[in-house]
Amino acid sequence: MVSPILEAVDRFVVECILDDDYPLYLEELRDILSDDIENKEGMSILATALGKSYDSTYDRITLESMDAVISLIKVRLNGRKKLADIKRQNVKDDKLFDDMFGGSK
Repeated sequence: MVSPILEAVDRFVVECILDDDYPLYLEELRDILSDDIENKEGMSILATALGKSYDSTYDRITLESMDAVISLIKVRLNGRKKLADIKRQNVKDDKLFDDMFGGSK
């Protein structure tokens, strides 16, 4: 059940994230949304006086969702980097072994 979600996130990470700072951009967007919510909540007293109302429930859910997505993207990016590092180290180790023992494992 979790695998399709992780595969989709990994596909997004590989196909869409070309910059390591991408999570920072998402965090900036999250901060803008948070500021917007706080501004709207601050104006809710005025809105109530004018017969309007502001319910921040949907915006708060969106904010929480963004936090989860940002965390998941960071975890998957870090995981991909660690796997790439392991792969590079394995290539170095194989080359060292080949150099030491003439290429026969």
